Amino acid sequence: MIIRGSICFVAAAMTAALPLAAAATSVDREVLDVFGRLGLGVDTNSAARPVAEALLKAVDPRGRILAAGEEPAAGAGPTVAAAEAWAEGLFYLKLRGLNAGGATNISESLRGGMKAQPSGLILDLRDAGGDSLDAADALLSMFVEPGTPLYSLRGAGSSNGPPRTAARADTRLDGVTCALIVNEETRDACELAAAVLKSLPDVVALGWQTRGDAGIRTAVALSGGERLLVADRWAVPVTGGEYHGRGVKPDVALTSTSMPDVPVPAPIPGITREPSERALGAARMRDRIGGDAALQRACDLLVGLKALRKTTSAWVPEPAQRPAGSP
Repeated sequence: MIIRGSICFVAAAMTAALPLAAAATSVDREVLDVFGRLGLGVDTNSAARPVAEALLKAVDPRGRILAAGEEPAAGAGPTVAAAEAWAEGLFYLKLRGLNAGGATNISESLRGGMKAQPSGLILDLRDAGGDSLDAADALLSMFVEPGTPLYSLRGAGSSNGPPRTAARADTRLDGVTCALIVNEETRDACELAAAVLKSLPDVVALGWQTRGDAGIRTAVALSGGERLLVADRWAVPVTGGEYHGRGVKPDVALTSTSMPDVPVPAPIPGITREPSERALGAARMRDRIGGDAALQRACDLLVGLKALRKTTSAWVPEPAQRPAGSP
């Protein structure tokens, strides 16, 4: 996740602040002295880059040195890839990434596609990233009460900062059972959202373990026009524990991305009957899923829970089973 910055610094200041850099500089000088005694010519300008990159990888494996004019691969474009009402009262929300302006994009997509409170929500965060903490906060705020602590940001060598809390959301999804789909390319702001959502009682995560990178990266300007992209803070969910270096582990782990083809029963000869609206909706949903194992498992889970809730709410104990004193 990237936070843009424009802080200039020189090598001496970096050396003073980072003991690792100071030690490396000392070793560099010794190695160069040895090369000189042996008569080996070294282009110190070209040698400096690999040393700096090695130091960066030691501190932040996903950090980068950006060339002059190069932009980080920050989130851009619409946050929502799909917002669709499906059969059985399900609603499908697929995100590209939690990018700038994502809060508005999500709210508008839900209001436009969600005609009624869904019986279940499929939130698809596969291959999704983004760099907007505000968009992550807005998404999470739909699932919890305003003021609920979400996550903290921990600086290098320091304790967690004050937690970021949920705001009042226009669209409320708390109480809606959510099937959260993740994979190894769920990253950055979407991985943070997944880590927080997984700890909620109405959310079931399924798919594959996420990347495991909670770093919040800052782009720092260097003197030569390049920029250093490095994690200087890490997100820590208030509930559910840290996911940095571990990833978000789904409650239901999947091993295959596709399903075998299931033949559709042939019509019975001599019997002609118009399919019901429910049957047509189920057929449309089957076509939309198109063999996607994660989507099929999410639908099966939510439809099964819906049926279970109906059965439980409709059951009334026989008089002999009722507690004494009950009506």
